[in-house]
Amino acid sequence: MIPDRTRCTGRPLRAHIIALILVLLGVSRGLGHDLVDIERAVKYLEQIRDQKQALAPRNSVDQRAEAHFLVGEAVAYIVAYLNRDLMSHQGEPGLANTVMVQELKSQGIQLTFWPEAMRYMSYVQPFIQYLALTPEGPRRPEAVFRIFQGRFYDSFIYDPMQPVNLNWPNLVFQIKQVEDFLARYPEFRNREEAHFILVVDHIRAAHRAIDADSKILHANQAQIMGQGFLTAYPDSLRAAAVRRLLERLPSID
Repeated sequence: MIPDRTRCTGRPLRAHIIALILVLLGVSRGLGHDLVDIERAVKYLEQIRDQKQALAPRNSVDQRAEAHFLVGEAVAYIVAYLNRDLMSHQGEPGLANTVMVQELKSQGIQLTFWPEAMRYMSYVQPFIQYLALTPEGPRRPEAVFRIFQGRFYDSFIYDPMQPVNLNWPNLVFQIKQVEDFLARYPEFRNREEAHFILVVDHIRAAHRAIDADSKILHANQAQIMGQGFLTAYPDSLRAAAVRRLLERLPSID
């Protein structure tokens, strides 16, 4: 018998959802690493539930901002888990996937499934809400990064040079956002990835430029930023991708 969700409150939530998944799968043990991943994802579901309570108007602006950020972190982990699950099922959601998506929906979080890419899109709204409440809060660097990171990976299916969900004003805005970010946070933990995103965006802008001057500007910046990336991160797995992408720059002769 599947447990009654309405009777599950507090810490039993994790055990309840895991039990529900096990019942649906028709097993009681032997999931191995799958069960470890499920338990970790359910832990983040609990975090979302707890932080939703911290969003009450009686709490301070800083408390509510922190709650939004923690919700965003939790959803980001769950989305990564769900997308790994989709990959293992050739794009078809498994039962654990379905249960977790429904649990998020019950918490007011509606994920967007992208059928062409066979994955869920990033959920950056909590980070936007964090910045709206505390524009210069202590978690600002991570919140800004999560926003442009999510939008970058949601702008293409497989090849960043074949973007979708991307127009010229948004591309120019993101380039400026990442440039400002790198200038302001030289010690940021994911600086390499931010630098990589900027290189790719300049290359994309060179291809999609609305006039000759813009094409020259972004092609030159792509070369400068690309060579800077290769110098700073010669052993990075992204270095080979940067080399290949720079080879695809349009001619500016």
